[in-house]
Amino acid sequence: MPPSPREVPASGDNAPGRRPADKRASHEGAGWHAYLGLHHRALDARRRVLIPAQWRHGGPREFAVCLTPGGRAILALPAERFQRRLDAVLREAAGSAGISETLQQRIAGCSVQVELDSTGRLLLPLKLLEATGITREVALVGCLDKFEIWDAACFAQTMTDNAVSDSNVFRAL
Repeated sequence: MPPSPREVPASGDNAPGRRPADKRASHEGAGWHAYLGLHHRALDARRRVLIPAQWRHGGPREFAVCLTPGGRAILALPAERFQRRLDAVLREAAGSAGISETLQQRIAGCSVQVELDSTGRLLLPLKLLEATGITREVALVGCLDKFEIWDAACFAQTMTDNAVSDSNVFRAL
């Protein structure tokens, strides 16, 4: 009987009869889910976007959405991860008079909780769509443990403007 994916070493041992380790399985207990790739979608008439099947499978159904720094896209974080990050930020700010309350107001006031519907769509808040200029065509950009939702044309232009070569990106990995 071949070993289960969890028993296979992650060192890349691909001897005959062995399967490579399932990297997602090693993170399941910690609530970690990978968002990889670039996916183009269209918003429907009700402001919903279909999340890619590979992002939905085994992943969270609840998200906190807010603007990215700079306000050019919508950031979607799994709700549990958002809560952990928020708790950490508030712990750090706890010793500073007034800063904790200001952070709470800024973060909570700009964030919205959303949930995937039964077909895997997210309803995007109108105020975030207006702030980013997203109208119909969107780019869903995987960012490992979160993802961003961009206006497709704006994302394409940003990638052209940044013109980071693939070799530099992969060298950083």
